[in-house]
Amino acid sequence: MKRIKNYRNNKQFNTTLINFIYQFKCDKEELMAFTLLTRLLSKTNNKYKDEASFIKERLNRYIINYNVLSQSINDVYFINFSLLIPNTDLINDVDIKSQILYLLDSIYDNNLNDNELFLKEKNLYMESLLNNYKNIDFIAEKNLLDILDNNCIINKMKYKDINNINNLNLNNILDFYNKYIKNIEPTIFVNGNIDIDLLDNVIDEYLKKMEFKKNKVIKKYNAFYDNKLVTNSSKDISKFYQTILYYVYSVDDYKEDDFYKLYLIYLLLNSSSSNLLMNNLRKKSNLVYTTNASVLIRNGLLFIKSMTSKENVTLVKMIITELINDLNNIEKYKNNIKNIINNYKINLEREKDDFYVVSTNIINNYYKTDITLEEEIKILESISLDDIKEILNRFKLIYIYELEGEL
Repeated sequence: MKRIKNYRNNKQFNTTLINFIYQFKCDKEELMAFTLLTRLLSKTNNKYKDEASFIKERLNRYIINYNVLSQSINDVYFINFSLLIPNTDLINDVDIKSQILYLLDSIYDNNLNDNELFLKEKNLYMESLLNNYKNIDFIAEKNLLDILDNNCIINKMKYKDINNINNLNLNNILDFYNKYIKNIEPTIFVNGNIDIDLLDNVIDEYLKKMEFKKNKVIKKYNAFYDNKLVTNSSKDISKFYQTILYYVYSVDDYKEDDFYKLYLIYLLLNSSSSNLLMNNLRKKSNLVYTTNASVLIRNGLLFIKSMTSKENVTLVKMIITELINDLNNIEKYKNNIKNIINNYKINLEREKDDFYVVSTNIINNYYKTDITLEEEIKILESISLDDIKEILNRFKLIYIYELEGEL
């Protein structure tokens, strides 16, 4: 095959998914253009310049869905043009050529020079940002990440603010597009039952007139956090009624072998089969409106967030501290761990029936962005209680952030 190097002839499902993926590293100052570009390329192309006719044409071509998706893993970025169509043996008059041309035109014969469309999408995005600034979750997370990460590795909010989008112009978008999409050869994935030779010939005929730079695949994504903020804390005052509290933990001498040990601690705190945070802070103590944990395993950071009232903050801090310390008595939680692993196995079997999960696994394997669910289960099963205790001995509370409400 000339262009398609990643094809899975999959007859298990009734749809075919085609992905054109562009992977790159960009400057943090370009992040606003990255965000807005994906919105623009999902709305129109030069053949269908208004959004209504663009959407209607999908139906005419039996296209189930078309999306432009963006993703980042630390300083590596992805743009994914995704086309979902029926398998050709289901509908006799499907024209594969017209379907893939819809995708190709949206990428390469696009409507990016339309300043009116750009201003519309820019204003819509600005409105959504202004709404976010009225949300305590957004404000607290942005304030915390500004403290933790000045270099914009995990803090993507830093450059997606009102000032940056206000200063964004159409030339910024076009420069970004030319640099990271138009002149870079895409990696193409196909999963489903389709005439792959026909599809490949149509793509090759369209792309062969273009001069591409080879897209070198990036497979290093780790950005381990440097513990410079141990035991620091800060508090801001807000006009919200709620108070939001963040505890941030990191792991000393963190390495790849620690990824799933940290993940298992996160699951102990947060998963439905254990949920130690909610049990201790809400069900037993009734101190919080809600609480949850999140984890950045490629950075070695664990966040514990609690929404409460300001008079409960001291007690909430005490219970979180006691809970994390109590995890060192790991024998006490061996049944929790067993339940977590068993539920993961059930989830694995269920997700084998999900077409998007199967397709995503193929892409993840190529870029080495993630492991399969089967591999994840094996790793989790291999972790001993002593392994968890050892990583807890390297746990450090590096920051406490509080956004205090009025009541």
